[in-house]
Parts: sequence; structure tokens; C-alpha cells
Amino acid sequence: MLATASLVPADRQPPSAAATRLPADALPQSGRRCPHCCADIAREAKKCRACGEWVVRTSPGAAAALLRLLGWLWVGLSLLAGAGLWYLGSVVRLWVLVRSVDPAVTPLMLDVILYGLVAVVLLQGLTFGVGLAALADLVPRRPRWWS
Repeated sequence: MLATASLVPADRQPPSAAATRLPADALPQSGRRCPHCCADIAREAKKCRACGEWVVRTSPGAAAALLRLLGWLWVGLSLLAGAGLWYLGSVVRLWVLVRSVDPAVTPLMLDVILYGLVAVVLLQGLTFGVGLAALADLVPRRPRWWS
């Protein structure tokens, strides 16, 4: 068989895997990576120097919880107001049709007014309430020990 000799001189050959391994005591003791940017950080660090993100557990605080609660409360009250308007509108529609106050007033006209009013109340309430709840997600987060 043909023996192949290495064409690369011995001083220029890449080191073997055994030679590149560092002893256990020579490893850096930071031992932690930032979960956001993967930079090495100190074990006791609370915030990453590279990306500025908190590396401890964070909480949005009481303001965000209150804002979210207010948003969903507004949505619930808007739904109740829409249901109340629907019931009140159906009672008024029945009264107008039974009494026939004016022959020009048709059931279609009453339905359009009722549906329009209920739709405006529901759309306004849902938009504002969901907007408040979404705004709560934009509150800056702070570590739990902060407040």
C-alpha cells in the first residue's frame, strides 16, 4: 500500500482536540449567558451590559394590572350597555308599532336606528377596552425586587 506522508510541516498542523481542551479550573467563572443576546454575563448580574435587558424575573407592576383590569371592565360594561339598549329598543319598537304613532314610522326605520345605536356603543366600548388592555403590555417591566 501507499503510505501518505503529511505535506504540512509539523509546526503548522492544527492542534488536536486533546491539546485544545482547557483544564476545568481554567474555564471562565461567569457561567451564565444572557437569554436575549447570548453574551457572557457575571453570575450575580441583574441586567445584561450588551443588550440592556433584565436577566432576573420581571414584573410589569400594579399599574399594568390596573390598566388591564380597567380595559376588560370597560368591555364588560359596554356589552351590558349594548344588551340594555337592545332590550330598551325592542320595547320602544313594540310600543311604537302597537300605538302606531305615525304611519310614516316603519319597522325597518326603527330597526336601522336600533341596530346603528347598538353597533356604535359596542364598537366604541370594545375598541377602547381592548386598547386599554393592549396598552398594559407596553408598560416597562422591572425586576420584582424593584418596587
